Amino acid sequence: MLYGRHKGRRIAVYVPEDLVAQMRRSLDNGRVLQELLQAAAPRYIKTVEAGESAQEQEELSDVGSEGRANQFCRLGIAAAKWWTKSEPE
Repeated sequence: MLYGRHKGRRIAVYVPEDLVAQMRRSLDNGRVLQELLQAAAPRYIKTVEAGESAQEQEELSDVGSEGRANQFCRLGIAAAKWWTKSEPE
């Protein structure tokens, strides 16, 4: 069983025995990704605020807050790709 919360209510989802190992790996990878994003977020925010280069500043000025969120999501995707490449099988 996989337990969690959705809209404040506790839920349980049955996970078939043959998927348990894959589900555990997925959850572990999600936790690692979350840690990577939390570690990268302050550096990313500093970079955005400081505007390391005029080109970055121009790109960000043309992009609204939604675009900045998309840029942060791409950072997370890149971290996930990096992690899956470096993860031992």
